[in-house]
Amino acid sequence: MQLQLNPEAIKEQAEALKDAADYFELSMYNHKWNEEISNPEKLLLGDYISKYKVEKSGCTEEEYKKCSRLGTEYSSIVDFYDNKAEEIRREISFGYTRPNIPYDVNLTKAEAFQKYCECDEEIARKAYDLMRKVDTAATYHEKELRENYQGDLFAQLGRENERPEYEERARLQQERIKKASEDFMKAFNSPENQERLKKGAEAIKKYMEFVKQTADNYEKQESVQEVNELQKEPVVATLPNPDPATGFDPERTEALRPYANYINEVAEKYKELNGEESGPKL
Repeated sequence: MQLQLNPEAIKEQAEALKDAADYFELSMYNHKWNEEISNPEKLLLGDYISKYKVEKSGCTEEEYKKCSRLGTEYSSIVDFYDNKAEEIRREISFGYTRPNIPYDVNLTKAEAFQKYCECDEEIARKAYDLMRKVDTAATYHEKELRENYQGDLFAQLGRENERPEYEERARLQQERIKKASEDFMKAFNSPENQERLKKGAEAIKKYMEFVKQTADNYEKQESVQEVNELQKEPVVATLPNPDPATGFDPERTEALRPYANYINEVAEKYKELNGEESGPKL
């Protein structure tokens, strides 16, 4: 059988990969520049680019916010219902439910768009496409600003009269960051938190003991199997027996539960102190 290649398709794919790599490199250079400019200039650049995106979209500020939300939901909903929902439904049928499932797995993708976006998939996709175009245009515009930067973004943008305002905002921002850090360390070193850390260490220790016991059982079973193979007698497995369709193992889940509870408790405490999520929970 002779393999048929399409030179034009290969060329298009190669060009798409090169464009993606170039865009990623450009974004990294922009990010590096953003880290190097002063804090007042960072705030100015953020406000300037945000306003540029709204103008580039052709929307009002409220419309832009709605499109931005729809664009984010679009990619998330498509990924969830195309790649994850069926697996989660299968897990639920075997009695296991993941924590923090973002969408209702009992809905179809079309129903999910109506519930979470209040529109159909096509409208959400158009919002997603618009946001991609706007973000791309903003990235290249920031590149122009970076390449023309002479050490003073306020002068470059003709916003010298706003410098005191942004310097004050930067100062207040640093004070908030400093206070949040101090509050976090105070809470971290508190007797209550030290007790939580102790419980967390104990949970980790118990889980590691479970892992070690499982490994020991496996080694013992292998030894017994070798002997029984010589004696031609059947061996009864003593290890946990995960479901082959899902890999769900009740014993492992129970061993993990104290550790997961500890991680989630720490994440909730972080949110209380800082007003933002610490990252994914277990």
